[in-house]
Amino acid sequence: MAVIDGAKYSLEEDGLRIHYIEPSDSGMYECRAEVVSQGNLKVQTILVDVLCKYTNMLTNVGSMFEIVKHSLFTEVRVIISS
Repeated sequence: MAVIDGAKYSLEEDGLRIHYIEPSDSGMYECRAEVVSQGNLKVQTILVDVLCKYTNMLTNVGSMFEIVKHSLFTEVRVIISS
């Protein structure tokens, strides 16, 4: 799947930014850099592993209470293959 600039992903000067990252964003990403004038292509595969810990929170909704899932933290591990 090609990554396209938009609400979820943005290409920045120093790389790809994934906004509102969640466990479903885990997986293999392939980064490509090309020097067109020299015909050189460098391909690097990275593994992104998104880990989240959730807790249930009781929130007040008008005169009722509702249990909602709340993210305590998100940890992102990036492994670059050689």
